[in-house]
Amino acid sequence: MRTTLNIDDDVQAVVKDLAKDQHLSTGKLVSNLLRTAFPTKTSPRTLRNGILLLQSRPGAPPTTLAEVNRLRDD
Repeated sequence: MRTTLNIDDDVQAVVKDLAKDQHLSTGKLVSNLLRTAFPTKTSPRTLRNGILLLQSRPGAPPTTLAEVNRLRDD
């Protein structure tokens, strides 16, 4: 699909550089970046005790109870 977007000059420069480095068109690179930025509608929704569990980011360290307590106490 073809569309026109107004993108800030600094963002456009970064996208063009990344696309060149990855041997992709700028449109393909932007599509790939947007796919990773937004959750898909088909992603599995996990409930525990009626509460929706959030998906962790790939490579993110696991959240521990100690970390939760530290954040709560701050």
